[in-house]
Amino acid sequence: MLGLQKYCEADDRDGPRMAAGIIRTLLPVLDRTGVATPDEVDIETLEDRIARDCVDHDVIFKFPTLVGAWARVA
Repeated sequence: MLGLQKYCEADDRDGPRMAAGIIRTLLPVLDRTGVATPDEVDIETLEDRIARDCVDHDVIFKFPTLVGAWARVA
């Protein structure tokens, strides 16, 4: 079994880019369910805002753990 997880330092844009991409994908559901409107999210500036907050608060951004396993069938 193998587990991989990436950690991003505060100035690494990979974390904010991934988070904004996920929110972009979920935006229609967020709007439809009343969680947030497109105007509230302001998707065009979201990545930059997340990145700025990461630097301002010295955040370590953690990607989800990816786990894989393999076996031999006898």
